[in-house]
Amino acid sequence: MKNAAIATAVTLSLALAGVVGWHTLGPRNDPAPELPPPGAFRPGTCRTVAEPVLSLARLAYRAKDRPTVPAPDRAELARVQTVLVSARSGAPEDLADALDGVVVAIGYARLRVDSGTFQPSYLRDLDTARQRLQAACVA
Repeated sequence: MKNAAIATAVTLSLALAGVVGWHTLGPRNDPAPELPPPGAFRPGTCRTVAEPVLSLARLAYRAKDRPTVPAPDRAELARVQTVLVSARSGAPEDLADALDGVVVAIGYARLRVDSGTFQPSYLRDLDTARQRLQAACVA
């Protein structure tokens, strides 16, 4: 009887550990952010940066709370940063600060990844800057 109780307790403990592990490492239940279509971005600079801005939103969701940034996402950050820097040169003044904020946040996140000091909060900061630019571009 005593062995059966111990076996039951061990089985229940293992089952609970499995549920907790699945919840922690398993698929997310939080919905992906709803994003505007590229056509919703104002014409001009905003339309030029629409695809990179939406790409950053998807990247931030995908990499949320990860301890590092996978190589394909690092390459995407570099690509997006290049596009945004290029778009900055012809940007109207009302977008300059928002564009600069995203470019700087990307640079900081990339620097921290490369130096091995990355924390998930850097991507959250990047996404906050991205949301600010998106809000300035979508009417």
